Amino acid sequence: VSGQVEVPEPEGASSVGLEVLYKGASFFSPPVQPGGRATVFIYEPGGSPDSVQVASYNVAFFKGDSGKVTVAEAVHLWNPQKRVVGEPGFFTVALPKERENFQFMGSDEDYVITEDTLYIMASLPPGTTAFGFSYDLKPPVKLLRDVNPGEFKVLADTGLWVGGKNLVKTGPEQMAGFPVMGYAARDPRKPVELVVKIGKPKDWKTPLLIGLGALLILGLVFWGASKAGARKGLLAQLGALELLKERGEISPEEYSRRRAELLEKLTRKEKPEEPKE
Repeated sequence: VSGQVEVPEPEGASSVGLEVLYKGASFFSPPVQPGGRATVFIYEPGGSPDSVQVASYNVAFFKGDSGKVTVAEAVHLWNPQKRVVGEPGFFTVALPKERENFQFMGSDEDYVITEDTLYIMASLPPGTTAFGFSYDLKPPVKLLRDVNPGEFKVLADTGLWVGGKNLVKTGPEQMAGFPVMGYAARDPRKPVELVVKIGKPKDWKTPLLIGLGALLILGLVFWGASKAGARKGLLAQLGALELLKERGEISPEEYSRRRAELLEKLTRKEKPEEPKE
């Protein structure tokens, strides 16, 4: 499918993007500066969900409000086919019954929760698609994940104790500029049992992360996407910047400056790869 269309520049917009609906699936362009050229790749439906793989699964734990633990999870699904997988609800995640303040990165149409099970309802185009969500739990937190990913990683702030089964400590890392401790599944093909308790803070920066559930989701997605390529990382940073603006946690001047920098870096990256025949 190919074509070309000219879209009037929105007044006052610092970036623009296109959404194309085709046979019930949405396809998006990366954000570009007004007056720029946006490319949207469109694929036919009919992909099989049996071919979809969990490329990586990331979980983060941070001390939240009122002594609770904020849990953020992000999954990167890989569709190796040249067709869109349109079957809704084929990927599921069991959610703790005691969860509070659930947040999902995406529209309400992209997920359904039934009997404490999260169903991903969005279609999957070829390539990698990321989903993220967060919620709060009272400690101690116990979580079981059995998703058979290519990589299973865990991040926790320095004020938490993390243990469990099929889990090894990988050492200190950085997430959104904050020090965290990293862990990984000893064998990603086997279930991972996680136990998280409140410990003694080891870094003064930790409290700054309180109440940032939605940002943790984007941080996790960026943390995973940045390993897959700089372009995906820049797109995730743009999303995080938009969220900061919506929350009123960044001034209009700082928002405009940082967005312009990210868009400039994005335009210098290579164009998206064309679908292979």
